[in-house]
Amino acid sequence: MHPLFIIFIVAGSGVTLIGLWLLRQARTFKRKALAAEGHYVDATRRTSHDNRYTAYPVVEFQTADGQTVQFEGRVGMPWAKGQVGRRVRVLYDPADPEKAVVDSVVELWFPALIFLAVGILWLVVIAVLMVLTQAGIITPNL
Repeated sequence: MHPLFIIFIVAGSGVTLIGLWLLRQARTFKRKALAAEGHYVDATRRTSHDNRYTAYPVVEFQTADGQTVQFEGRVGMPWAKGQVGRRVRVLYDPADPEKAVVDSVVELWFPALIFLAVGILWLVVIAVLMVLTQAGIITPNL
């Protein structure tokens, strides 16, 4: 087996493992989290290196014991400023209400799903290349 295959298998496995870890973190958080109704109250605007901006929604909600909490959403969107006033479902850690997310696929599951998809795709491509190399259809020119 070509040494590059080993490097790519290790890298693909690492990315997949990170995805699995993130998925486990999200599931654990969702299991212990309490739900509350929140609403967008503002948007934090950040400028990137190429002078484009993204706005991150600021969400406010009340915990079960009446504490008012604000947090910044994990996912930026250019139109966040126009969402002020919109109601959203929030999940928060009852032991630390500052640890909160908007209950959406993008906020809660997207990071894990991206890592899993990239890692698995990477491993599938390497497996196909290994099979094609073993069959003599392609040869690594390195």
